[in-house]
Amino acid sequence: MKRAACSPIWQGAPRIRDFMLRLLQHRLDPASRLVRLMCAEYGVQLELEDIKPWSRDPALLEINPAATGCILVDAGEGPVVGVLGAVHAIEERYSPTAVAGLFPAQARDRAEMWRLLEWVLVKLNDEVTRYIIEEKIVKRDRRGASIEPGVLRVAKANLAEHLLYFNWLFATRHWIAGDTMTLADFALAAHLSCLDYMGDVAWDNSAETRQWYARIKSRPAFRTLLNDRIPGMPAAAGYAELRYLPGKRQPADLSLLLTQLGRLLSLRGWHKFLADNRQMAPFTAAEKEWFITNWLKGQALRALDVIGVGYGHA
Repeated sequence: MKRAACSPIWQGAPRIRDFMLRLLQHRLDPASRLVRLMCAEYGVQLELEDIKPWSRDPALLEINPAATGCILVDAGEGPVVGVLGAVHAIEERYSPTAVAGLFPAQARDRAEMWRLLEWVLVKLNDEVTRYIIEEKIVKRDRRGASIEPGVLRVAKANLAEHLLYFNWLFATRHWIAGDTMTLADFALAAHLSCLDYMGDVAWDNSAETRQWYARIKSRPAFRTLLNDRIPGMPAAAGYAELRYLPGKRQPADLSLLLTQLGRLLSLRGWHKFLADNRQMAPFTAAEKEWFITNWLKGQALRALDVIGVGYGHA
């Protein structure tokens, strides 16, 4: 942590940019990601300051002796430590009135949201996420520390069990807690996005969760996470993202686009793509025939084994 930039926070000294809400965070901390998603969804500007909580910097320990991240700092207010305090502060101060928030209006729906939010923040974190982050992220900064393969194997086995449950949920409902998106969806997306960055999510065996993840990743709020990079740790082999825009297409446009997509996948060594079809005009008869003949039968991709997830028009 850079002392010069962060010390005024602990001392309560004003800064020129204190008008903006600030978050002390690590890029792959799921709690911090949840706060970022919530702020983006509510249209709240957020200034990010990267820290490494496990470094036990004295300035950080003054405000949070637990040495964990996700510290929200608001001008004129005391710092809010931890994900639950941050979520409460954002909802209390910035909850929108013109659009639906992330907390259901009905008591039964709120109870289901809280149940699954606790599942993610406590159970999933304690059985999966914190172990993988400890092994793959934290130990990179500890001299002499080495990754324990056995710990990673157990964490990944636990993740597989969690995904089975999430798959069952998403097979019976549109969002994790019911028919509308809630804070629990953002919490799960925050955790899975961290695990996905490190290459630990078996999407091929999680069709229902994968389709839900495609929908939530298409939300504008998620853009705040897409460009996150960890120095010295590039994102795991991923997938191409394809977004269709409204407007008329020429007969050859679709075939050219998908052929280039196949070449991109081949060049990067990827086997998956995510397509946002919500704004596209429906396929014409000729496009459907080309799509079936050349894309679905693999001729456009030759030997590539490709998994595509689309949402919007069929």
